[in-house]
Amino acid sequence: MTGKAMSLDNFLGVFASLCRDRDTEAETRPFSLIIGAGGSRSAGIPLASEMIRALEELARVSGIRLADSGTAETKWSWVFRQVLGALSPDHSFPEYARDFVVECVSRARGEANATHLLAAALTNGGVFRYIVTTNFDDQALAGFWSLPRGHKGTKYIEPHVIYDAASTSRSVSNIAAKVPVILKAHGHHTTYGLGIVDADIHALAPHVMRAIHQLPAPIHGFLVVGYSENWNDGIMRALTDNVFIKGKTVYWFHIGPKRPASPGIETLSRVADLRFVQIADSDDLFLRLWWESEARWYDESDDRQAMLDPTDLFTFSATFRRWAPMHLVAKNCWWYPPREWSSRKFHEVKRRLLPALLRAEKDDEDLLIYQCLPDSLKSRIAGGQFHVSDPQLPHAEWQNLFEIMPLGVPWTRRNRKLAIRALSKNCHPGVRAEIMEGLGGWGYDPRLTLDFTPT
Repeated sequence: MTGKAMSLDNFLGVFASLCRDRDTEAETRPFSLIIGAGGSRSAGIPLASEMIRALEELARVSGIRLADSGTAETKWSWVFRQVLGALSPDHSFPEYARDFVVECVSRARGEANATHLLAAALTNGGVFRYIVTTNFDDQALAGFWSLPRGHKGTKYIEPHVIYDAASTSRSVSNIAAKVPVILKAHGHHTTYGLGIVDADIHALAPHVMRAIHQLPAPIHGFLVVGYSENWNDGIMRALTDNVFIKGKTVYWFHIGPKRPASPGIETLSRVADLRFVQIADSDDLFLRLWWESEARWYDESDDRQAMLDPTDLFTFSATFRRWAPMHLVAKNCWWYPPREWSSRKFHEVKRRLLPALLRAEKDDEDLLIYQCLPDSLKSRIAGGQFHVSDPQLPHAEWQNLFEIMPLGVPWTRRNRKLAIRALSKNCHPGVRAEIMEGLGGWGYDPRLTLDFTPT
């Protein structure tokens, strides 16, 4: 087996040590981040395997027979070309391929998940110099958009985005100093230069590899999260370049006990110090990274701006504000402050809130495949064969959860997942405390809405 196994706790010790003396004004940083589709999954954006399922379902209801490729082409590339290429053209919907991609990424509704929110915070906080993402979605950008601006001593730094490495005629060295960089290694959903099929990936690869080589190299190494080892793209070509990667450590994070294995991984293990680290999921990892590098070591004498306040973990919504009861939180109310709760109070919150959140999560997941398919295909091609419909505006669901726990944020996908994590038994105690403290900052005085006497 290639590479070395490393426990998450051991990695976090190394990470915290390297980040403790970070300089937010430095041009070089301890790490660079490479993130793939697994990093966007908690935002509601499907993985390649789930997109394949959606296309196979579309093929079934459209009478399209799928054959084996008989070549080395990946299943995703083959199914994508085969299904969308077989649909009859229509002047009203000429871009089936792009419609499909846009519908998949639109499930996030512009809301960054915890992974990308914290990746942006860690970047602006001096940990990552740049982020390389294979994803077509706008999660990496949304993470920066979601950062607090103009209060609590925070300063927003606009990232420079390289949407299409092939069309970037000028060197990345022209990017202003200290500006965070997002490199879209497979293109972006707003362009036609998408790395959708294998041929597109191969065409983009040398340009992406060149861009990575030109970006400021990390001092210590790379974090690889949610990225498939099966790509032969510019990322793997850069990481397996002996001169480029020499002296760097590559931390490859994976879910489940089985380590990634591929010819590319084999090559990487020969040219770099490759460490495999098993994690629960990307959100859990980034919450731990944030906690280890900032929350755990909080020091009032540290004059660096805070990466993120716990209350800013949660998405705020102007739509929610227009209809929610606007009672201000009081420090002597039942909800506040979570750090001083007894275990009895925590278990009461869990008993009341967790089942409703889990039901909302199940409803959301049940709609995944259906919502991946754009209306142009569901209505014209499939007709009425899909016996599912999109939910109405989420206000009714929000109201139901508000009645259970009166909070000043809506139960969007990120907010639900953060609360579920904090209320789950496997949550790291430090992370749980930060999430609950952040949630408590959005609390309303429950005496004005509900009787929260434990029953």
